[in-house]
Amino acid sequence: MTGLDDKDFAVGLLQAEHVAMVPGTAFGANGAGFCRACFATSYEQLIEAGNRIERYVQSLAKKAIGRVAPSWAGRPAHRRAAQKRRA
Repeated sequence: MTGLDDKDFAVGLLQAEHVAMVPGTAFGANGAGFCRACFATSYEQLIEAGNRIERYVQSLAKKAIGRVAPSWAGRPAHRRAAQKRRA
């Protein structure tokens, strides 16, 4: 989706938005293409992290030529989460 491997995505996210994730390959070859996150924090901080991740992914999409932003782009993460809970 982003055009980056898991390590480049995790490093870029940390540098751009100050959100730490672990590249999936840190857990073996089967983790390639995935990132892991720790959710042991407050709900508010999780919402903020989600918003920052979303902002980073959107910035990658804007840099890609011809890429269309996903349908959820522009909606804050907490509203998407609430919408999913109601469904």
